[in-house]
Amino acid sequence: TCGQECVLWDKFSIADERQSAMILSSLKKTAMTPYGISLMPYRRDRNHFSGAIWPVYNTGFAQAAARLGDFETLFTLIAQQVRNAVMNKTFYEVLDAQSGLTWRWPSQTWHAAGFLSMFLYGVFGIRYGAGGLSFSPGVPEKLSDISIYSLRYADAVIDIHTHGWGHIDRITANGHSISSIPITARGKITVDLYLNQGGIVQ
Repeated sequence: TCGQECVLWDKFSIADERQSAMILSSLKKTAMTPYGISLMPYRRDRNHFSGAIWPVYNTGFAQAAARLGDFETLFTLIAQQVRNAVMNKTFYEVLDAQSGLTWRWPSQTWHAAGFLSMFLYGVFGIRYGAGGLSFSPGVPEKLSDISIYSLRYADAVIDIHTHGWGHIDRITANGHSISSIPITARGKITVDLYLNQGGIVQ
């Protein structure tokens, strides 16, 4: 499952849309548990890697689900990590795939960062490139009208508001239509992402 996740990351552009959809479909049948995605689900042995959940390795799957519009899977992956963090009172490195319980290494910031990236790069679809900051959101209906405040980007501080749910219809920054925010942007910027399903599309 680690290898499939890397294939799905948009950073590498390895899997095309059809391949990504096939991987997500197979994932739900073979590796999805109530607590997250089980590593190496075909192995019978159970140890620190096999039959275990490493929360950070759910990240690429969540981003792919957002990109493909598989909002049920995206919301499930987010909700599982909320449940794990609340149940264990922190982000542990590894959890048992059958019970959701953990046994070692709490307060792992890289797993917390992976959880946040489900929102930043999945739900809000933030992309960094030479042309600046762009957005390709995939917002589940249950997360309609979600916002981020005070996101720092170069010399800018950005508030991002989604309107409705689904994928992008149009983007504005401080009331003006845009395709991206240039790296030279400065000061306070309010970005509104108008989405194409069940939302306020004007």
